[in-house]
Amino acid sequence: MIRVLAIAFILLHVLSTVLPPNLAWGLSFFAHPDSLPGLLISALYLALAVPPVTALFLSKIEGPVSAAMDFFRNRKFLFRLTLALISGSLFWLFRIRHLYWGDAKIFVEAIPHPDFRLTYNWQAPLDVFIHSKIWELAHKLWGWDVATVYGVISVLSGVLFLQLLVNVAEELGRNRSEKLFLWALTATGGFIQLFFGYIESYTIIPTGILAYLWLGIRSIKGQTSLFWPILCLSLTNAFHPSTIVLWPSAFLLVKGRPRKEWLKFLAIPIVVALGVIALMESGKHGIDALLGVDFPGGADRHWFVPLRHAGTEWEHYTMFSLGHLVDIVNEQLLVAPFGLILAILLWKEGFQKAGQEDKKPFIFLTLASAFYLLFIWTWNPDYGGRKDWDLFACVGIPLNLLAAFTATRAWSKEELKENGLLLVLASLIHTAFWVNFNFNPPKLQ
Repeated sequence: MIRVLAIAFILLHVLSTVLPPNLAWGLSFFAHPDSLPGLLISALYLALAVPPVTALFLSKIEGPVSAAMDFFRNRKFLFRLTLALISGSLFWLFRIRHLYWGDAKIFVEAIPHPDFRLTYNWQAPLDVFIHSKIWELAHKLWGWDVATVYGVISVLSGVLFLQLLVNVAEELGRNRSEKLFLWALTATGGFIQLFFGYIESYTIIPTGILAYLWLGIRSIKGQTSLFWPILCLSLTNAFHPSTIVLWPSAFLLVKGRPRKEWLKFLAIPIVVALGVIALMESGKHGIDALLGVDFPGGADRHWFVPLRHAGTEWEHYTMFSLGHLVDIVNEQLLVAPFGLILAILLWKEGFQKAGQEDKKPFIFLTLASAFYLLFIWTWNPDYGGRKDWDLFACVGIPLNLLAAFTATRAWSKEELKENGLLLVLASLIHTAFWVNFNFNPPKLQ
């Protein structure tokens, strides 16, 4: 089943080369700039997916992989440094080279504009403020432009993200194979594009989300205070309010705890929110702006995808229309190609086979994924699903973790090796072409 799923995913990429881009935008970059490299790589992957070839390939790479893991076992600092240098170099060398997605062009023009100097914005309060202030300093010291500042922060956020992902894999994996699979499936999701010098308000929050999930799992296990995951989530909300959808998962952390913990649970986000309000008021862009020019819901102030009628230029379809479904499917294929389907197929078996200590982390990741999925299904993307892909990209973080965690409990050790290899390689091929599309972009319409 999993082998068929992975093969079908690669074949979908091949098929996308002849489909209209608006129908398969989550895959259509596969043919850019030329379909030949993608077809050759697909052929190699399909050959590798033949069971005897997969087994032979695994037997050839197990030795070197084990040797590398043995080498770094007692050299943790060296491992972290190596990971940081390699990931940081890749993020920077292959950084995005266009301003098409989201509000990138607005930020590049508005932050340095002498008559405007965008610094305070309720759509992403701390994110815009920090980028703006760092640009002021970096421009004065080194002459950096806004795109360079966003690029550097994006790369640094990605380096930290992958370091935190090692911690999450250590918490959830019971052996080397499980830890490697948890890390690799999550790290190869298409949302990782946000760390390739990306220019938008979604480059810091993925790291905040992952830190929250890691600290939340540690809190469930009694390894850290409830204070830290709640503080982390509250600060992540301050960077971008879309992450508020993670709060239902936070309720699980405090369930059954004494009254003092509940007070802490309530007090921390209130204090952070008051701090954000004070910051915005100090910039003369306070509550009046929140209820006025920055009112949530985008240009038309409509929060949700309309149920019956798309009445403005910022509404592209109705809730249960084919167009909406096409965008939802493409978003999932782009940012977490195997996340949702693996979670659905394996959740029951994985949950049943998991030990008692795994039950609560299971539910925690499930709640985080489910409410993020609810958000992307209901929230209206002003620019349409494709151009606003980044608004919904972070669903790939809890969803890929949930899928990988479920698989490690549902599959045997041998199944994990074979299935994991095929899934991770397919995900890596997909994301490599996605990164290349943004690094070497066509003229986007």
